[in-house]
Amino acid sequence: MKIAGSKRLAMRLVGLSALLSGTSLWAVAAHAEAPTTTEELATNEIVVTASRREQSLVEVPSAVTAVSGDVLNERGLTDIRDFAALVPGFSLDDRGGTDVRLILRGQNTGGAGASVATMMDDVVLSSTSALSNGSTVTPNFETYDLERVEVLRGPQGTLYGATAQGGLVKYVTKKPDLVKAGAAAEVGFESVNQGETAFNGRAVVNIPLITDKLAIRAAGYYIDLPGYIDNPLLGLKDVNRGNRRGGRVSLLAKPTDRLSIRVTGAYQSEEYGAEGVVEVVGSPVPGSETSRSFDLVGGTPSDRKGFQGGNRARSRFINGVIDWDVGFADLTSSTSLVKVSRRQGFDISNGPVAPFVTLGAAFGGLFGEPITLPLVQDNDHQKFNQEVRLSSKKGVGPSWLTWQVGVFHSYEDVLFSQDFVVRSAADASRELTVLPFIPGIGGLGLGGQRTDANYNEWSGFGDVTFKFGRFELSLGGRYTDIRQDGVVTNFPGVFTGPPSAADPTIAGSVPFVSKENKFTYSVAPRFAVTDRISLYSRIASGYRPGGPLTVPGAGTNGIPRSFRPDNTVNYEVGTKGDIGPLAFDVALYRIDWTDVQVLGAVTPQSGPTLFVTTNGGRARSQGIEWALALRPEKNLTIAWSGNAVDATLRSDVPGIGGSAGDNLPYVPRFTSTVTGDYRIPLTGSVTANLGATWSYVGGRNGDFIAAPLLSNNPHLPAYSTWDLRAGIEVSGITLDAIVRNVSNSRGITGYRSAFGFNGTTGQAAIVQPRSVQVRLSGRF
Repeated sequence: MKIAGSKRLAMRLVGLSALLSGTSLWAVAAHAEAPTTTEELATNEIVVTASRREQSLVEVPSAVTAVSGDVLNERGLTDIRDFAALVPGFSLDDRGGTDVRLILRGQNTGGAGASVATMMDDVVLSSTSALSNGSTVTPNFETYDLERVEVLRGPQGTLYGATAQGGLVKYVTKKPDLVKAGAAAEVGFESVNQGETAFNGRAVVNIPLITDKLAIRAAGYYIDLPGYIDNPLLGLKDVNRGNRRGGRVSLLAKPTDRLSIRVTGAYQSEEYGAEGVVEVVGSPVPGSETSRSFDLVGGTPSDRKGFQGGNRARSRFINGVIDWDVGFADLTSSTSLVKVSRRQGFDISNGPVAPFVTLGAAFGGLFGEPITLPLVQDNDHQKFNQEVRLSSKKGVGPSWLTWQVGVFHSYEDVLFSQDFVVRSAADASRELTVLPFIPGIGGLGLGGQRTDANYNEWSGFGDVTFKFGRFELSLGGRYTDIRQDGVVTNFPGVFTGPPSAADPTIAGSVPFVSKENKFTYSVAPRFAVTDRISLYSRIASGYRPGGPLTVPGAGTNGIPRSFRPDNTVNYEVGTKGDIGPLAFDVALYRIDWTDVQVLGAVTPQSGPTLFVTTNGGRARSQGIEWALALRPEKNLTIAWSGNAVDATLRSDVPGIGGSAGDNLPYVPRFTSTVTGDYRIPLTGSVTANLGATWSYVGGRNGDFIAAPLLSNNPHLPAYSTWDLRAGIEVSGITLDAIVRNVSNSRGITGYRSAFGFNGTTGQAAIVQPRSVQVRLSGRF
């Protein structure tokens, strides 16, 4: 369940109401050390691994944005929320804290499964099962000490499999250096307008243990995340404060020139004291649009809740990669174990059960005192991945042919649980567990649900590229076989129904199983106009796995037993390269989306309406993306990136209250980001730098919610932000400052029309208010 979007909860409340009545070339156009001559600039290749092998970015026949580690560090872009603006066609459904949904090229209807995959090196981090609510369980790793972040736009199912139907975010870490020892460290603070001042530190060390044979690299960080939202009801300040801590260790062994072994482990924990939403002027009653101004209640970021909640996310993995030159080809084996867990706590007391009647008010009378209604939700997945691939090598075999083949296996354990409880508003530590007798249900609490599932996947994939002079043709395909099984248990209560006759403690325990197989393909011709300019086109398919329905009665009484995969076909033409001081990357695309997975209403032959993941018709996303960078002289770079997109439903989807022509959620029709960076050499060892970034996010619509008490697909206003930065470097020691959101914009990144205080206001996540960050860093 995604409480910040509140879809599944909103559906339950409706049922209850009835009961109660960058630019890609030049790695986003900036480097720690800029090229010093025109010739050096011309040969300054950006190497990426988008095709599972190292290639110059201009050679990849698809839309890829590479953001270098230097750019991430210089601009203080520490996580996905920070660098997304540099990627054309990349938008976020951001609800604050750990709750963020990744959207590439407009592919979002609010379903539970992820449509954008995330990886670190060869490790698939995102959950493939829709049962884990993987769309918002996004491992948002710290970007410190990365080589780069690669964002692949458009379906990547051929090489990267399920959930990459919209694209892929890939973190590429720095390998241990087998020759040179080194270290770096950084300390600093960030102060938020009308909020806290928080401190942070990061460090990395590289040690060759045996020169040319064995080395270790370790990075660690601890970051306090400043709060800026107050809770006047409880008299608390800065309740959304948090922290992020973790690190990576990588050991690289190269016993021979033909064999290398790398083992990497990583851990990260994020914790926040509150959801990260604020109260905004609004109304939970549809049609009251005039009252929805999106202004902050009281003029400052605040959230009046009786239970503060909070959330945490933990991600960890260990990965072993063997690269072996077997003579005729290169053999790669990647083995990984991943565990991602997230716990969220919410106060649902202000949820609507009738116009301007909240859950807290409705149930408070039954208990004879004011109450709060906390909901605790767990989303966990643990997965084992094994991939083996064989790739052609340069200098072996015909020069006109490049190929690779591979097999992939993934086994994933999924836990999804919700626990509804009641606490005294006067004493939040006092839990009230039993309600008075209610006809048909009895003396029960609110109930709960637990889903335990397994996801088992086998895939075979391959691609081949034929070269005919300056023309290339790349063909790829992947066949996938998936089985999912498990059991869902509904514990009896007001939200989950009465106990079963067989077991009075269980409302329903339902085993489930589903099977499916899928073939995806890619066809991508490319023409090299020059060594530095290419034209390409691409037709590629993608999909998101289906799965079983985890509700009592599935397969009977008119309720479907499962939901189908949804499918995309991407049509794209583009050009990329550079001409003198100008680098460019432009793509036109259209994505047709069928059997779209949505969280919608299912009405059985008898009984109340249920709200489950189901399939809902067709959608289309089409637009243009661009990334331009101009370097008129070696120390000055100006870049402009953005996109214009039309992403809409192509058929009516009654289950979500959607009609043909409705805009897809959280997809701005227009975005634009302009950056400027200027390096000023003062002496041989002293360099100053200045920079600025302006980002614009156009108007977009909110979630589809087929609930009469919540606004459906509301329009959200456009907003823009300014960032300024300046610094000075002296012999490897840098002091810099970054001012974010200079204009103190209160742009809305996520919205729900209800759940505000006493049901009279809405809630929204907003851009962090203006902040000043100061850092002292050094390389040794």
